[in-house]
Amino acid sequence: MLAVSIDPSSITLGGRDISCTRDEMQLTLNRLTYPWLHPKYFDMHLLDKDCGLFHVNFTHIVAKTAYGDCKTTRRNTADGVIYGNILKAFVRFLPGQVITRVPDVFFPFQCLFDPMKTTSISSKTSDPKGN
Repeated sequence: MLAVSIDPSSITLGGRDISCTRDEMQLTLNRLTYPWLHPKYFDMHLLDKDCGLFHVNFTHIVAKTAYGDCKTTRRNTADGVIYGNILKAFVRFLPGQVITRVPDVFFPFQCLFDPMKTTSISSKTSDPKGN
C-alpha cells in the first residue's frame, strides 16, 4: 500500500481564499471585496441547501465542507482527483422590498489532489460587480 502525503495549500483569488486540507475544503470571502454580499440580503448555501455558512463576521464569510458532504462533486482526471462545490447566494426578497437588479451570485471552488501535493483552484466567479 502506497502512503500519499497531502500538504495543505491555499491560493487567494480576488477576495476569495480557497483552502484544501486532508479532510475538508473551505472558501473564505473577504467582505471588504464583496461589501454588497450581506447575509441579511442573501440566502447562502453550498450545493446542498442544508449546508449553510460555517462562519460570518464583519470581515469574512466562510463556507466549508468535508469532501464527501454537501453534494461535493468528485471527478477523476489525468492530474488527480478534483473535488468541487459552489457557494450559492440568492437575493432574499422580503415583503414590501423594492425589487433589485442584483443577480444571484455563485462562487465555485475546487481542490485538486495529486499524488505529490494538494492544490486549491477556482472557477470563474459570477457576480454583479463583474469581478
